[in-house]
Amino acid sequence: MSGDSYFKLLKKSQILEHVVQLSSNVGKSEQQVHRLQCEQARAQCVQDRVFAELERYRRQAVDAQQQFLGLVEALTGLCMKDEESQEINETDGPEHSNVSVEEQTLLDLERITSPTAKASGSTFETQALATVGRQRVQQLEAICARYERQLVGSEAALSQAIYSDAARESAAKVTQLEARNQQHEADKQALQVQLELARGQVAHLQGQLAHTQERRTTLEHANQQLEQEFTRHTTATQRLIYRQNYVDDMVLYLQFWM
Repeated sequence: MSGDSYFKLLKKSQILEHVVQLSSNVGKSEQQVHRLQCEQARAQCVQDRVFAELERYRRQAVDAQQQFLGLVEALTGLCMKDEESQEINETDGPEHSNVSVEEQTLLDLERITSPTAKASGSTFETQALATVGRQRVQQLEAICARYERQLVGSEAALSQAIYSDAARESAAKVTQLEARNQQHEADKQALQVQLELARGQVAHLQGQLAHTQERRTTLEHANQQLEQEFTRHTTATQRLIYRQNYVDDMVLYLQFWM
């Protein structure tokens, strides 16, 4: 065997060995690509589920805010009704405000809502609803206290009228005072019922909103982690595909020269 033939055979054997090694690397790369694609598919599935749950909690948060807004409007209506009653008693005339319950509630919320929330055009933030709700509860407590004072005053006036000579001669006045006393008692009881109901609803809605906000924050954090993992898997897959294409090109090149 001549020296040229020997070196040609040696070169071919080296090339074949290199091709075998490249083929082995290609097989490993294909396995890695398959594994990364499976992990990427699982991550995408988990991310879709997290998106769906996050959207569900967002809707629950909006529903809770709407319920909270309805409760605040109901409390505002009670307070406005009492204010109108006071104005009528003071002026002896049927004066009514042109502002509706909904408009008054929105005005109070806009006054409390932060400038950031106003600029974003989003729904009223929970803190503003809670603040207005507490103000309405305090107003109703003050109204109940006033009715209680009026009730005490009516009872005192009734007692004085009963034991005075003038009251004994004026049965109509006694009847009027008794009717007013009964009305004050009924108004007080009705407001106390509304106040207790409002307190319970405010506490329940605040707890529900806090839980929803906490869950939403957790889901957003999980979504960010999944997006980072998805990006990492995508980058690794692209690198492996590039390496596989490079190996394929090398094999074709070696086959051509052989």
